[in-house]
Amino acid sequence: MWMFGRRKQPDAVAGVRGRPLAAAELEGDPPRWLAVYEDKLATGDGQAVFEYAWHEFEGAAWDGATRILRLSFVDSSRTPLVLVWSEGARDAIALIVRERLEGSIVYQEHVILPSGTRARGLVRRDGDGLFTQVIIAGQSLASDRPEIARLEASLRDVTGIDLDDALG
Repeated sequence: MWMFGRRKQPDAVAGVRGRPLAAAELEGDPPRWLAVYEDKLATGDGQAVFEYAWHEFEGAAWDGATRILRLSFVDSSRTPLVLVWSEGARDAIALIVRERLEGSIVYQEHVILPSGTRARGLVRRDGDGLFTQVIIAGQSLASDRPEIARLEASLRDVTGIDLDDALG
């Protein structure tokens, strides 16, 4: 593993634009690599490379005992990304992943909807600027729509995002 050095990026993720902040070898056959960039995370094995923008993730959990980093997506229909560090790889890169993920969240509000379901409104940063995102933990009902609309309006108000601009 390396961090913040002047080494070239691993061949397994050589096609990714940008310069990695850190990289670590992952378990697998063939060996895979994780590379952390300012605006994204990438994994690759030399044959295929996958890039994920930080705002695609809702959260991450690191288990140092098993050397597993589990990243959950905002889109709950997507299978979480589970990365297993190779033997001997340092786990400090997990802290960088956490910092980058948290850095994509500019502001957040939490509400309990009339149905009792929890919702989290986020203002996120991506390569194009700021945008709002509402994550609902569970199933929302039609009766929740006005509260969700209030949450979205509050997020736009905090950021100054005009509804007409947000809709294109």
